[in-house]
Amino acid sequence: MWTYWIKKEISRQLARSQEKRKRRFIDYRKMGNLTLLIEQDKVASVIPVLSDLLKEQIKISLVVLETGKNSDSNEDVCPEIDVLKLTPKNLKFGKRLPDRNFIKKFISLNTGVLCDLSLTERLPFLYLMSISLAHMKIGLQKILLNPYDFMIRADDGITVRDLLEKILFYWRSIDIKDNNL
Repeated sequence: MWTYWIKKEISRQLARSQEKRKRRFIDYRKMGNLTLLIEQDKVASVIPVLSDLLKEQIKISLVVLETGKNSDSNEDVCPEIDVLKLTPKNLKFGKRLPDRNFIKKFISLNTGVLCDLSLTERLPFLYLMSISLAHMKIGLQKILLNPYDFMIRADDGITVRDLLEKILFYWRSIDIKDNNL
């Protein structure tokens, strides 16, 4: 029952946020800030890609969902990255939605581009995507409710690192001309 109600709320919030924000595609070279939504046990696999992005002078923030599988604090590998942890204490409604305090912290992040790196449907991430006023939202196509401006379709065997690399590859490959926007 909670899941049905939460999906309805996500759909409503998504409609509201699309009215408020300018839905557009941002050129990779003009990105500025990138916020990644990722599960805690997957952070270590994307650190090499994040290091390359930091070398390109891209400001990165992570919203890390603690899944309970791995309690290591592996985000300390890159101290330049801002990390916002979404813990079970920050979740309500059967651990499916972030609470108000977390939402305030999330909204305070300066997010130019928001990228969901979850491979399965994660309601907290979908909710954060739906309320975000980020200029561009990216993610893996998973369900009928897709809050993304730019989506990737992939096989079942894809890893989080592969997903991030594919997103960046396709995003870099799109050549934006000023008159095309």
